[in-house]
Amino acid sequence: MSSRLPSRIAWLAKEIIPHEPDLRRWLRGRISASTIDDVVQESYAILAALHTVEHILTPRTYLFSVAKSVMLKAVRNAPVVEMDRFAEAESLQVPCDLPDPETIVADRQELGRLASLIEELPPK
Repeated sequence: MSSRLPSRIAWLAKEIIPHEPDLRRWLRGRISASTIDDVVQESYAILAALHTVEHILTPRTYLFSVAKSVMLKAVRNAPVVEMDRFAEAESLQVPCDLPDPETIVADRQELGRLASLIEELPPK
């Protein structure tokens, strides 16, 4: 048994498995229901086999990216692929935990206003 196995299992249990329901919802409608389990299982296998997970800053986003790669691989390896299906699979947006650019700009503006208000406070 590898010495990293217990810590990897704990990492998967804490950082990845809680996102499985969201992943399954995201996969529904994008692939056939009969292949969702295969994509989820293959995604788990890929994550479990990684040499290290220290580089993964947003585990949820990483899980969705791995699942997208698994889906694309399955589409590419299928004996018959509808071109529309392939184009659709290539353009899938992976849900991201990071805020969108508009939110970042709005938050920075709000911080600027807050800093101005703090500067206007009288000295203690």
